[in-house]
Amino acid sequence: MQNHTGEHIVSGVVHNLYGYNNVGFHMGSEAVTMDFDSYITPEDLRKIEYLANKVVIQNAKVTVSYPSAEELKKLDYRSKIDLTGDVRIVRVEGCDACACCASHVNSTGQVGIIKLLNSIRYKGGVRVSMLCGFDALEDYSKKIDNVAAVSELLSAKPNEIASAVTRVKEELAEQERKVVEAKRYLGQIILDSLKDTDGNICVFDLFLDVADLRKLVTAGIEGRSGVFAAFTGNDIEGYRYVIGSRTPDLRKRAKEINEALKGRGGGSAVMLQGSAEASRAEIEDYFAGFSVND
Repeated sequence: MQNHTGEHIVSGVVHNLYGYNNVGFHMGSEAVTMDFDSYITPEDLRKIEYLANKVVIQNAKVTVSYPSAEELKKLDYRSKIDLTGDVRIVRVEGCDACACCASHVNSTGQVGIIKLLNSIRYKGGVRVSMLCGFDALEDYSKKIDNVAAVSELLSAKPNEIASAVTRVKEELAEQERKVVEAKRYLGQIILDSLKDTDGNICVFDLFLDVADLRKLVTAGIEGRSGVFAAFTGNDIEGYRYVIGSRTPDLRKRAKEINEALKGRGGGSAVMLQGSAEASRAEIEDYFAGFSVND
């Protein structure tokens, strides 16, 4: 009843201020949503929220009536559909009159606080999420608990956590940039250490991900007669692999390679990608005897 009456108040304020209509209403498990047929800016929503709460503190009466057909013709009220027969009008004194069959509180003071949570563009208008009364209090308590937890984790005052999160994101972005650069440098070191190595190459590294392996293999197969196989992982959890070559058609050898590696994967004639469950020793033994002419 708090949420439903709160919806009447907000819809009445919107209609009185802008002439917009509430064309959709849903009471969900987490919030009430109201759909209006024209867009409302965030700034205007703050104004609407303020005025709706002024109606609450005025403790206006909420009354129900069943006007006659003649009275109904003269009555200015909100309704989503054309109505016939007995029409139940719920009136919030000084704020709203709406055709409605649901239950409501007796006065607006019983609604408690009205809090508009967020809004999104929806079907040419706007969908507004709201909570009232005890539901709003519960939501606020949960958010305060979360703010306190984040505040402690960031060592920041509760009202300063947004700027603290921004700072952490910037620091993480800088660390990610350094990691990318470090992995590029590591890949180059690996390539430099192998540039004079002939035949097949089998490389294992714990720090490179599959995308890094692809870059390594792409560079490593240039000018090489054998295959360049790169793996990341370990014997316990298994390996991810990227295998490249300019000489044999790897697509035709994929089944053979995956059987030997106890893995699965596929790709193109020049590069395969997949996973393997064979041990490092088994993998190294296989590529030591791998023939590009088979």
